[in-house]
Amino acid sequence: PGAGGRLGALIFAGTGPGRLGRRNLADNWYRGFGPRLGVAYQAAKNTVLRASAGIYYSPGLLVRLTAPGFATTPVFTSPDGFSRAYNWADPFPQDFPRPPFIDASFQNGLPVNMIGRDSARSPQILSWTFGVQRELAPNLVLDTTYIGTHSTHLVTGSSLARPNVMNAQYLSLGSLLTQPITSAAAAAAGRQAPFLGFEKYRNNTVGQALRPFPQYLDISGVNEAIGISRFGSLQIKATKRYSNGLTLLAFWTWSKNLTNVESGSLASAPADTNVQYPLNRAGEISVSTNGPPHDFVCSFAYELPFGPDKPFLRHGGTLGRLVGGWQIVGFVRRASGNALSISVGNNLSALGYPGKRANYVAGQPVYLQSNPRDFDPGAGDLYLNSAAFAVPSSFELGNTARVLDWARGWTNKSESASIGKRTRISERVSAMLRADVENPFNFVRWGGPNTNRSNANFGKVTSASAGRVIQLNLALEF
Repeated sequence: PGAGGRLGALIFAGTGPGRLGRRNLADNWYRGFGPRLGVAYQAAKNTVLRASAGIYYSPGLLVRLTAPGFATTPVFTSPDGFSRAYNWADPFPQDFPRPPFIDASFQNGLPVNMIGRDSARSPQILSWTFGVQRELAPNLVLDTTYIGTHSTHLVTGSSLARPNVMNAQYLSLGSLLTQPITSAAAAAAGRQAPFLGFEKYRNNTVGQALRPFPQYLDISGVNEAIGISRFGSLQIKATKRYSNGLTLLAFWTWSKNLTNVESGSLASAPADTNVQYPLNRAGEISVSTNGPPHDFVCSFAYELPFGPDKPFLRHGGTLGRLVGGWQIVGFVRRASGNALSISVGNNLSALGYPGKRANYVAGQPVYLQSNPRDFDPGAGDLYLNSAAFAVPSSFELGNTARVLDWARGWTNKSESASIGKRTRISERVSAMLRADVENPFNFVRWGGPNTNRSNANFGKVTSASAGRVIQLNLALEF
């Protein structure tokens, strides 16, 4: 209604004339069947094989209704602009329309939200693993595990769930897209209004007329369950259980996550980073900004061999108490840099496009200075090379992926250390003194670069993480 009988009308929950006769806009979903199977087999005295597979479900976001038609914010002004609009004796005018407005055309000419019939379906994760655990030596175990997942119906943000985007085939019309449908240029090109009354809309351009639902501006999906993810990971872990005062854990992980939606939570909507063309969801699949492909972590804890119940100074009296009970803990991490998204200024938002991406220029180095020790932003050093990326023309989409596996930020590095001493004061009381140090060597860890190619600061680094931080802790245990 109000759009020549075109598809795309508001529907209303509840009972009564013009309503659905139901409380929800999304259909209830009862097929969350999650079978799981796990197998463990001892192939040899010191070797165990493990495998598992299962279907898991993640809770979806809970918003399944929106407010248009059921709320209003009336504005009252005086006719001449300076005398009173109303007074204390009669403080609130009564002659204004009150909701609900059960009108299928209520949002015509405006942005609108969309709730899919299947948006109540829980995100589904199909997961499988295979691992080998082998004892290499007494108290030393090596674990090798492959983990794979295929996830569907992931909840997305409003950038990917945006059906009212003009088809990219019409971008070749160029500047004609910005002309009013009533203009001579539109008439010469044979472009007509999609329905009677369209020319009265504020946005009545040729481009708006070519949208799938020209009676609306942007249509934003509310927590639509349309995201996908394909994840694979090889994990190798070595564990030296406590012996001779030493405990050691080291693991290396290789992983790759291909997805068209980034992480979200029940508290906030997911972030779909740098989405360009929602009508082609497959074209928005790329590596994730979360999860480096290589991640190595090593941690250890060592208790010095002095004092009571230790090999040396076991009965050392006061000296044994002073030098005993000390423990040193260390942690080191090295991981690949975070994958980057190269965006540009978006001049196509009026046609429904949530963003634009840059073009890659072949033959140009991506990085100008990638050695953090030689990098000096104060001297004008840039991390990314602007010559490797170009801004597309006004009516062109960029050719880079949503997130680039081959353009990453600085290598993720972190270290921490802790040294502490536990002193037994009596049979039931002991004291623990510990110093924790983050970034003990006070290395400079640069922040990420500016990744907007349209920005004059593209490639520039303007932040760094904190330097050395020391925290002292004293605890009395009883």
